[in-house]
Amino acid sequence: MSEQTAADMDGGWKQMIEDYLEEFFRFFFPDVHASINFQAGHKFLDKELAQVLVDTETGDRRADKLIQVQWMDGTVEWILLHVEVQAQRDADFARRMYVYNYRIWDRYQQPVISLALLVDASATFRPNRFHQGKGGCQLEFRFPAVKLLDYKTEAELAADPSPFALASLIQLRKIQAGRDVQQRYRFKLAFIRELYSRGYARDDILKLFRFLDYLLRLPDDLASRFRSELESIEEKLRMPYVTSVERLARQEGIELGTKQGIEQGLQSIRDLLLQTIQIRFGQIPDPLRASINACTSTEQLSDFHRQALLANSLDDLPGPTVI
Repeated sequence: MSEQTAADMDGGWKQMIEDYLEEFFRFFFPDVHASINFQAGHKFLDKELAQVLVDTETGDRRADKLIQVQWMDGTVEWILLHVEVQAQRDADFARRMYVYNYRIWDRYQQPVISLALLVDASATFRPNRFHQGKGGCQLEFRFPAVKLLDYKTEAELAADPSPFALASLIQLRKIQAGRDVQQRYRFKLAFIRELYSRGYARDDILKLFRFLDYLLRLPDDLASRFRSELESIEEKLRMPYVTSVERLARQEGIELGTKQGIEQGLQSIRDLLLQTIQIRFGQIPDPLRASINACTSTEQLSDFHRQALLANSLDDLPGPTVI
């Protein structure tokens, strides 16, 4: 799996967890869900998790979420969620889960419940335990893990109204399509129709479209065909939810690019994109600014502008690919 694709998948699942946290627990970890008092609220501990990741040698895992919740008995504890999206088996995964858990305890003196959702393509990769021992000294760390490949049947997912049922189907179709972009294109069109047929509210459709767009990326030619089909579908249904947002992201930049020439137009789109990010999120990180300034594709810059309009934070923006 390429670095860009991994970032897309990580970012998509991370955003889904943030958008639908209670539903995530209900769908994938119902026993844990039943013990949490969601009426008392929750808190994402991004800074605490970032510090723990810096302190380890395991590297940054964008799909990890550290969350503070209140249990039904009134106690407050932390839950570490990990969504594993790697295409290959990772023999070190269980050890990483243990290291994260221990480092949080060591740094904050806070016990942590570690949970794993495995959305990779390997049917035999099912880590749920880390063990080491020698000379009579034994250490064992177990954690609940859900394997998406066999969590529910496709018929059950198709019948389930949960946004995570649809997200699971999208992930499974991504695995099925592999590198076949034509298959990915057909799946993406089918999911657009599924989004509207399920009767989701406009806000839910936009959130789920963002997840779909993260996972089922298309090359420029198919992306253009897809947007035309999307516009036609929304016109027939009289529900211009996604395309209305896309127009906001594209119209100024593309018009400027057409009127002022390719190079001048590209810079105009970059300036518009940078201005949008600065207005929405404040200071622009230097690596992100450099990536935008180096990008020479109006299609990518326009798509990224749309992402910037939809994103809740800078963490949701993988940045355009430099070509």
